[in-house]
Amino acid sequence: MGVIRRETAVPRLEGMHYGYVVLFFSMLNIAGSLGVGRFAYTMILPAMREGLGLHNTQMGLIGTIGFIGYLAMAIPGGVLAARFGPRVVIALALLSTGAGMMLMGTVGGVACAGLLMAVVGIGSAAGNVAGFAFARSWFPGRSRGRATGVTLGGAGVGMLAVGLLVPVILSGSGPDGWRWAWAWCGCITACLGILCWLFLRNRPEDMKLAPVGGPRAESRERGPGSWSAWKTLATSREMRRIYAVTLTLGFAYVIYGTFFGAYTEDELGLSEARAGALWSVVGFLSIFSGLIGGLLADRLGRQQAFTILFAALGTALLLMALGRTSLSLYLAVGLYGLCVWGFPVILAVWCGDLFGPRLAPAGVGFGIFFFAIGQALGPVATGFLYDRTGSFTAPFLCGAAASALGILATWLRLGGPDHVAAAG
Repeated sequence: MGVIRRETAVPRLEGMHYGYVVLFFSMLNIAGSLGVGRFAYTMILPAMREGLGLHNTQMGLIGTIGFIGYLAMAIPGGVLAARFGPRVVIALALLSTGAGMMLMGTVGGVACAGLLMAVVGIGSAAGNVAGFAFARSWFPGRSRGRATGVTLGGAGVGMLAVGLLVPVILSGSGPDGWRWAWAWCGCITACLGILCWLFLRNRPEDMKLAPVGGPRAESRERGPGSWSAWKTLATSREMRRIYAVTLTLGFAYVIYGTFFGAYTEDELGLSEARAGALWSVVGFLSIFSGLIGGLLADRLGRQQAFTILFAALGTALLLMALGRTSLSLYLAVGLYGLCVWGFPVILAVWCGDLFGPRLAPAGVGFGIFFFAIGQALGPVATGFLYDRTGSFTAPFLCGAAASALGILATWLRLGGPDHVAAAG
């Protein structure tokens, strides 16, 4: 396959465009910041709840605090990536996420756990938002959606690893197994940060290369955008539609993702190993969901693609709310896995088309800010409804309703601000 030469002026990989190396490590970034950083909590939650003697409302509150940290960094993460380049932002984000998870294994109550979850959320947001920049820089034109889809497949790799690794650690480490699970997940994430620093490069121009497939078609932009350009972007009519879509998406998807382990173990009576195996299936299928979202966005357009994925997500939540059979569970797992990472791919393509390659990270950051508001509300609302009703039916029905609102928001007739890209 070739040998990576020692870096003098330009590191190269003989026989292969370096863009594919960047794509691979972009995928690993998403695996750490999103797949592990976000969803380790899903599988650790039941054992951590028992170990600390907490109830679902408190566990939901811890998750919500983590998403508030995510919310706090969503816009700054995009702005920092636009200003300083995504490579340094990603490396620091993964290191901080890993450190927060390792320290999570030492907590003794809600306050400390919430504080560390906020740290994890901040790092996860920065790595996630910055990670979208590479497909735009290295893969121009119609290949951008597919490249972004491959990048988001890393989230599925991380989820698959969590589903396989965490149950083994929990079963083999006694009552403190959840502490060791946090430690291992944090160590893996921090190591990914070091690898991303070593191998990622911000732009092909930094290595005196053209993008994969030839020169980019987009007009060249001089800088990452002024404050006035970011303000114009944030208040544009098309951006407001993105806010509505991402807010409903965040609320709907996180209900399933955060409480999957608790639902399958508490309500369906599955073992930790069986729940972990099912979550691994979700992770495996989600590896392809980003590519599916990219293909739908490239072939059908962003509105049609969002509609299809929202319909799949809503159906998965309805099956979890109303079905108690193995078939309904497996169908819900399949639908959720195949759609979950298609959403951010479509968002990235949408922002790239509307706002240009320099302002697109800030546009994604603004969208993820509202996405984070929705996902901050989801866990605490789910825990509260569960503790009041003794069932996950009501929370899952709320998530299905939010998915329906997402379809409606996708088709709101709000004009596109063509002047925003030029303002960058």
